[in-house]
Order: sequence, then C-alpha cells, then structure tokens
Amino acid sequence: MPIFVWNRYVKRLIWGNFVLGLMICAPCTVVAQSMGTSYSVQVHFGGVLKESFAEELLSYQMQDRPVLHLALLEERARKDAALIEKKMRTMGYFKAHVRYFLIEQQGDIVLVFNTDPGPVFSVEKIQFSANTPEGQPLLRFMQAPIFQKNIGHTTTFSALRELEQKAIQCLKSSGFPYAQVREKELIVNHNTCRTTFRCVFDTGPIAFFGEVTFTGVSDIPMDFLKNRVTFQPGEIFDERKIESTRQALISTRLFQSVKIEVAKNHDAHRRVPLTIKLKPVPAHLVSVGVHFSTFQTTEADENRLQGLKGQFAFTKFNCFGRGDCLQLLLSGSPPMHTRLNAQELARHNFVIEGELVEPDVFLPLHTLVSQFASIQETTSSFFRRGVAGSALWEAPVSVVIRFIVGPTVERFRVEERGRYTYTLMGMSGEMIRDTTDNPLDPKSGTRLSLAIHPQMGEIIQPDQCKKRGLLTIRGRLSTYYSLDASEKCTIAGWASIRQVLGQAFAHIPADKKLYAGGNHSVRGFAYQYAGPFDHEQQYPTGGRSVLEWGIEPRMSVTEDLSIALFAEGAKVSQELLSLREDAWFTGVGIGFRYMTQMGPLRIDFATPLKRRRYIDSKLQFMLSIGQPF
Repeated sequence: MPIFVWNRYVKRLIWGNFVLGLMICAPCTVVAQSMGTSYSVQVHFGGVLKESFAEELLSYQMQDRPVLHLALLEERARKDAALIEKKMRTMGYFKAHVRYFLIEQQGDIVLVFNTDPGPVFSVEKIQFSANTPEGQPLLRFMQAPIFQKNIGHTTTFSALRELEQKAIQCLKSSGFPYAQVREKELIVNHNTCRTTFRCVFDTGPIAFFGEVTFTGVSDIPMDFLKNRVTFQPGEIFDERKIESTRQALISTRLFQSVKIEVAKNHDAHRRVPLTIKLKPVPAHLVSVGVHFSTFQTTEADENRLQGLKGQFAFTKFNCFGRGDCLQLLLSGSPPMHTRLNAQELARHNFVIEGELVEPDVFLPLHTLVSQFASIQETTSSFFRRGVAGSALWEAPVSVVIRFIVGPTVERFRVEERGRYTYTLMGMSGEMIRDTTDNPLDPKSGTRLSLAIHPQMGEIIQPDQCKKRGLLTIRGRLSTYYSLDASEKCTIAGWASIRQVLGQAFAHIPADKKLYAGGNHSVRGFAYQYAGPFDHEQQYPTGGRSVLEWGIEPRMSVTEDLSIALFAEGAKVSQELLSLREDAWFTGVGIGFRYMTQMGPLRIDFATPLKRRRYIDSKLQFMLSIGQPF
C-alpha cells in the first residue's frame, strides 16, 4: 500500500475514535452532574478558633459543587479535620481532636465538624544556646531574663516565633550581624500538658562597623548626613544603632524613605560596610486642609454651632543648602463659642506663622528653631491679638535626654472683662527625657518634661501701667506599661502640674492664666471648661495652678484596630496648688484607634461625671491624629 494512502487511513481512524469518545463522554458528564449529591457544612470550633477559619476548609469552599460519591466528601472531611487539628496545635491545644459526621436532613447531606480542644498547654522551659565560631558559649545571652517572660504562658507558635526573633535581634545588637537559627525543637509532654522550647543559634563571627556609603542625594552636605550616623567605623556591630541612625535621618524631614543595607560579608578586618539609600522629599511642598466640626450644645443654647477651619502650608526643604527647613503656615476659622456677642463673633481666628529649622548649629545634632507668629484668637474666656517670636536651641545630651533653651518675646492686646496690653520678654528652658519605644504609639517607657519660662515686661491695664514679671512652671510625666509579651494590652497614664507665679491673680492677663479641658486634657469637658466659671456662669475664669491626671488602658482588637477606656481629672485653682474648696473635674470615656502611616487615627467619646447644668455638654466627641499622650 502506498505510504500516502496509509497515512490517510491512519488519520481517519484517529479522528473517528476522537469523535466517538466525545459522543460517549459528554452524556456521562451530564449524567454525573445531574446525579451529584449536594451538601452543606457546619463547623463548631469549641470557642477556640474564629468562625471565619471555616472559609479555609476545602469542604466549605466547594459546598456549592455536588459530589459524585460520598467517599469523595469523606476524603475532603478527613483533610479538613487534620487541618483544624494542626491549626489548634499552633494555638497551644496539642490534644485537640476533631470528629466529623455526615447527616441526612430532608434529602440533603450536612457535613458537621465537632471540635474538642482539650487542655491548653503552657511553656515550662525555654532553653537557648549560642556558641561563637571559637566554641565559646554565650552564658549571658542564654540566661537573659527577656527570654523567660513566656514561661507559664500558653504555648502558641506565634509567641515562640516572636521570641526567636528577639533572640536574633539580641545577638545582632551584641556584635553578631550574621546570627541565625541552626536548629530548634518543641518538646511536648502530654502527661503534664507542658512544653519545652529549645533553640540553638549560630552566631557567626563577631564583627565591627565598616564604612558608610550614601546614595540617592547630591545637594545635601555630606557632613550633615554623617552627623546623623550614630556609630563610628571600628565600633562593635550593634543593630540598634542602625535603627537610631535611620530615625535620625527621618527626623530631618528631608527624606521620604531611608533604607540601610548591611553587606552580606565582612572584610578581612571583620568590618561590615553599610549602604544608606535615601529618597529625598520634593524641594517644595504645598498642603491645604479643611476641618469641619459640630459641637453639641447645652440646654441653655438656642443654636447648634458648627465650625469650619482651613489651613494652608508652604514648606521649602534644604532652603539654604545646609539641610534646613523653612515653613510658612496660614490657618483661620470663625470663633467657636455661642456666648460671645455679635462684635466678638465677627472676630475670626487666624494664625500666620513662619518657622526656620537650622541643623548643626554650634555643634553637630544641635538645632536652632526660629519662629514668628501673628495671632488673633477668640475663645470662651478671652479675645487676643498680637505677635510672638522665639529662637530655641535644642541640644541633645544623650539618646533619651535633650534640652531646649532660648529667648522669647510677645506683644498682645487681650480683652476679658477689661483690656490688657502687654509686652513680655523672657527665656524659655525645657528638659525632656524620653525612653518610649515608639514616638507615635508607645507601648513601654516614660516621658518626662520639665519647663520653666520667666518673663519680664510691661503690662498695661485700664488705669495703670506697671513693670511686671511672670514665671510659668510646667511638669508632665507619661508612663506606658504592657501587661503581656505580645503588647496587646497597654496601661498608659499621665500626670501634670502647671503654675504661674509673680503676680496676683487679678493682674495676670487672661491668656496667661491656666485652663483645663479639651482634646489633650480632660476630654469629658470642652476646651477650657474643666474649671471654675464666673458668678453669672458665662465664661471660664481660669486659674494660676492646675493639677491634672489621666489613665488609659489600650487593648488591641486587630493588628491595626484598638480600643481604649480612659478616666481623667483636673483641678484648677486661683491659689498656689490649693487643695481646698475647688472641686475636681473628672471625665470618663471610650475611644477607638486605627493605625495609619501618620500615626493612630483617634476617635473619642467622653462625658463628665458631674455635669453642670447650662454649662457642660452630656457628650464630647473628638477626631484627631495621634495618641492624646
């Protein structure tokens, strides 16, 4: 038979078999779909896992597809039961047992998972060991108290991984940049329901900081960048200094991002080179913002007051080529109080402010901040209009302590019950000690601020003009403590004292008097309202001394969302730290926090415990960025 005839015969045979196969399989597929068994899934996790975990089960995901045979459904159920048990073991339930049942209900099949979590297992021992390449054990590292905090707590895989990472960070902060885990094991004792976690680390060779290379910038002086590096070549390697260098560069506000890369290998002298990749911000930045707020009024007010605030800012970075920053700010709003008369309501609030930040003045890392502002402000207590200026020199003494000192000058016209005009010159001094772990959302540490501001000048009252002096003293302490190793529950507290000395209370201008209440004080009261009022209950009189306190437990709900309960109090007195007669003003509330790149977005609802009729609102609502303290 010729070859071409044979090829044609083979092709016809193949195509014929293919068409025949389609004719046979297609009806089978239709029959299978019509004869499949539909089912639904019910899962009972025993209160351990979230109900949303059911969505990860294969049988749950495919319950809208009928199965050809119940054996296929049982195979899915066995795999899902094993998955549930594995998940529960990661949460410390090593005796968890999952059973499944196929129940027929009105012709439909229901797949039911029942979970018995069993006892929870706790950590009995944590054994870490680390040897240098020379074979010397790091006894101090193995016995560090930080690694024993999990003893007695539930054995969760996430907590053990976090503990492992802390151990790596500890080694990298002790001169071992290439430390890693060599082996680890978790020993589970089913008789005692206890576990032992063992981990062995390879430290790698001890190393030192090498040379630093900067990339991504060309118009910023190299001396300015090197002054922000918190280590010197030849120092023993410490990962914490890398992070402090990154924070120092970010704090200049000149860079959008700062990435520090550690070389994968050290040189012959065991020095580790580093590369700092910088992404500068645009040379100019213009921002416009609008804020709208609604205030809940009291029974005595006829109208509800709504306020609109606008803000315009222009920022020039690296203005004079020295890493400096120039900012111009303009903001304005209508007065925000209903008890003012028509003339006062026509006085809009505005601030025109200029600020120049010059780094490395006199010494590296020492900053000079020059400010000038023109202000017109109408509050529930006073109206003022004038100018103010200052030149403050900020000098860091250590990583956690810095001093701020410099001259100030003010000239204002203030109207309360009378009219004051004053010109005061002074010297401001402040000491700040900050050991918190995070400037935006601290979980541990303390912040202490002590400030003194003496001023001398001329105060003109309606019938007299005298040379007078004022001395303002402020002290504030905030503390943060996490109740658990995962830092999901933090207790935050603060206390503050403020005092004005040098003059009788009647001779102190209204804007120099002290007030309490508002977003960063006692949130259950409106701004300036947590204190005494005049005899006609029209406006706050303020005081010359203020004592304040607050406590706020903060609890994480998810990674980004948390809830806070708070109680705060204040005592405003016209005497020097008087504890007599004057009542404490106390408020309580609840708040919600959502973490963003700019800091936590904060929503607070607060109410006073003892509300004064016709003065205090039943509810205060606040929306802002950042923690209150």
